[in-house]
Amino acid sequence: NIIFNSNRNGIRDLYRKPADASRNEELLYADSLGKIPTSFSPSGKFLAYAAVGDPKTKIDIWILPDPMGLPGVLKPYQFLHSEFNETDARFSPDGRWISFVSDESGKDEVYVVPFPGPGGKQQVSTAGGAGARWRPDGKELFYREGTRLMAAEVDAKGGVFEIKKVTPLFGPVNSSYDVSGDGQRFLVLLTQAGETPETLLTAVQNWTTGLKK
Repeated sequence: NIIFNSNRNGIRDLYRKPADASRNEELLYADSLGKIPTSFSPSGKFLAYAAVGDPKTKIDIWILPDPMGLPGVLKPYQFLHSEFNETDARFSPDGRWISFVSDESGKDEVYVVPFPGPGGKQQVSTAGGAGARWRPDGKELFYREGTRLMAAEVDAKGGVFEIKKVTPLFGPVNSSYDVSGDGQRFLVLLTQAGETPETLLTAVQNWTTGLKK
């Protein structure tokens, strides 16, 4: 299933639709806060999303249990909240950790906390960080420091999260990116001078036909 948000009813609520489009989308969860889905747990039993609209805690991270179950049966709960902004929650490949971005230091930095907890957070980036993505084997956590892509080698054994070293990889990386299954290649959205990401997007249909020739 694909989880997405829509403000068709005035608030950005969570909707769900099968990836094969076998059914129409359905409302998954609605409340008074705007919602931005960011990550499934590896088991698919939890959905992390950012909730926007609380004047005291700003942007917070919430967890919706059983996002594949019947809509409205289980209610989400607040996982990370403070007077600062917490955004971009991403489950680790083993589901035991969540990376996120917080501006509590005065600028955006990447942190990691255990899931479902308890446990304190650990700061990963030190000179600004955003857009964190886990390597599929969980041994590295990539993030953007300004326009440079960084790689933090990590070790999470026995419930302890350790940052071994942080290495700059390449740049500029100004926007979205993703990492391959082996952690050795990256898909990066690049823009030229005077262009916006929207002008570079191309939809290719029936691309599998070429593989059969």
